[in-house]
Amino acid sequence: MEGWPYTTFPTGWFQIEWSKELASGQVKTLHYFDQDIVLYRTESGLPVATDAYCPHLGAHLGHGGCVMGENLRCPWHGWQWDPKGRNAEIAFVDMTHPKANLKQWELREMDGLIIVWYDALGRAPLWEFPGVPEYSDADYYDAFTAVMGPAVLNPQQPRENTADLYHFPFVHGSAEPSELSEMEERGHVLYETMDLKLGGGKTSTWLTPNGPVNAQIVTNLYGLGLGVDRVIVDDDLTVVQVVAVTPVTKTESVLLSTAAGTRIPGTTEPTGRSKRMMESQHLQIGNDFEIWAHQKYVTKPYYAPKEGRFFNRVRSWAHQFYPADQYEHAEHNG
Repeated sequence: MEGWPYTTFPTGWFQIEWSKELASGQVKTLHYFDQDIVLYRTESGLPVATDAYCPHLGAHLGHGGCVMGENLRCPWHGWQWDPKGRNAEIAFVDMTHPKANLKQWELREMDGLIIVWYDALGRAPLWEFPGVPEYSDADYYDAFTAVMGPAVLNPQQPRENTADLYHFPFVHGSAEPSELSEMEERGHVLYETMDLKLGGGKTSTWLTPNGPVNAQIVTNLYGLGLGVDRVIVDDDLTVVQVVAVTPVTKTESVLLSTAAGTRIPGTTEPTGRSKRMMESQHLQIGNDFEIWAHQKYVTKPYYAPKEGRFFNRVRSWAHQFYPADQYEHAEHNG
């Protein structure tokens, strides 16, 4: 990406699939981080992510590989691998290979999301993602999901939206910019509260039938891969959206959007303002995505009043997630 200051993928948790898209016994090939990942679910329901190639003779496990109980079987010679990557069976031979190992990805499944850990230095997870409890809460509708991309995009770009006060009128149709009332960096997590007037200048809209309201967007960023936005419209409506950005190559990423809204009492299927707001959140992030996908990254922008200090804080916080670049820089200058 032109102007981009980093050369490696950032460290963190990244979404690769939704739970509902992976059935028991299913094997899928996904391409992230410049490599194929084989994702499968055992017959007992355990999701597992592995490297794509069998350690025996290199067959691609995603092309013809199948689930046998709790194991993944190679399509070429039938070697089986257990969920920890250990050789569990060699076909027609009463033995296993103690040194053979199929590399596993650290994987978590929670609240309908399947996420994996990536670190260019090969470190074990440095933190855990707490999940999104609303996605398992009966007071919320089942989430709507959407995929955008791949496009020329780095996971950091969407995270800088947390500092962008002035884009709301032009990208999202608000009457005025937002106000950032709180921002706190706490290690790998960035917390923020943004105030935004909805329905400004109008007596009534589908979202604000009783006139303009002062809404809040409460954002938690867990590294650069996972962002959770809680859009609090009023006492009767909150929409919780996960904006997950996962690298496909060094220059391209996909965006996975998940949105669930407050359940209207007595209803089973999404309806009313909640349904429209769930749909709208995908449309609104799509508007952002169109900008990011054609953006040239400016390392030293000319800032408008108020925005500079927030952008600089987000960029400074994001720097910690590129340890390989920092290590190589230190080695080069050491």
